[in-house]
Amino acid sequence: MKSPVLIVSQLLTIFFIVFIFPKPIFAVDYTLSGSVHDKSGTAISDALISVYSPNTTNDVVPPTTSDQAGNYSFSNIPEGIYDIQVNPPSGSNYSPIIVEDYNLSGNSILNFTFANIGFSQLQGHIYDQDGNPMQNITVIVDPNAKRVQATTDSQGEYSLEIAPGIYSIHIYGTTSNTSPDISSSSIDLTQSRVLDINFPFNRVTVHVQDSNGNPVEDVWQVPLKIDTNSTSVVA
Repeated sequence: MKSPVLIVSQLLTIFFIVFIFPKPIFAVDYTLSGSVHDKSGTAISDALISVYSPNTTNDVVPPTTSDQAGNYSFSNIPEGIYDIQVNPPSGSNYSPIIVEDYNLSGNSILNFTFANIGFSQLQGHIYDQDGNPMQNITVIVDPNAKRVQATTDSQGEYSLEIAPGIYSIHIYGTTSNTSPDISSSSIDLTQSRVLDINFPFNRVTVHVQDSNGNPVEDVWQVPLKIDTNSTSVVA
């Protein structure tokens, strides 16, 4: 029969292990994969894809290159927010691509489209508040001057090419809108970049009337603005 002292000692040991000593926390790792191609859809091999800690060039995992089919893949990347840079093959006629503040919170697919030197590519996806892709959303860059635009496909993806510079960007949910749903007065397209946008609202159609029930014209809408330093949207 065990002595009372031994029993108390064993109970105390169990107590300290369960309640006092810190439990190990295991980071969750995910995969990041996709393809690299040019605007004609041609696969680009030997593109160098790097995953950096935000605002640095410190590799989180060793860089990888796209294969002959233009595909690349990372495994065992810890959950977190990263910058991703895609450098074209040496001697090619393409511009690098940068993705800032990419939130890796699950196994993810991220495709890249190279623009020719002398141009910048803006590409990404538009999602609703539940994360579903939004089709037929119009993205317009610099509407008062060059006016380059694209429309999202069934996957919510858009892509457009423009001369490098600082531009305004406007996003319209339907062609009947006279004011953009989301806008930004300054987006840096001095290099190609990926910008995913989440609509933080459900569409609401409003009819403005006076106290007598008569329609009122020229009532201003207040658009939302894109925080171009991240993929978030702010009012």
